[in-house]
Amino acid sequence: MADLCVAKGKILFSNPLYRSSNTMSSMQQLATAMVTSKHSVLYKHFFALVRFLLTLPVTSASCERAHSKVDIIKSAVRASMTSERLEDLILISS
Repeated sequence: MADLCVAKGKILFSNPLYRSSNTMSSMQQLATAMVTSKHSVLYKHFFALVRFLLTLPVTSASCERAHSKVDIIKSAVRASMTSERLEDLILISS
């Protein structure tokens, strides 16, 4: 799959539309250009890679916050609660 994405990326960047560095200065501009020129359908694997890279979180802070909430809710005093109640409280606090 990786080789396919690399090959499609090389073909895509041979297009003069994508060679200009001032129009393709960010991944978002690349994705926008691919959608407007319908290359997102033609090069669907490469576009999926670009979309994946754009949606990756920059930090893991949201995951860390969720784990902290679980620790706060499930303290030693509340250890006797059922898992259903714990899930409900976690949903409420998130």
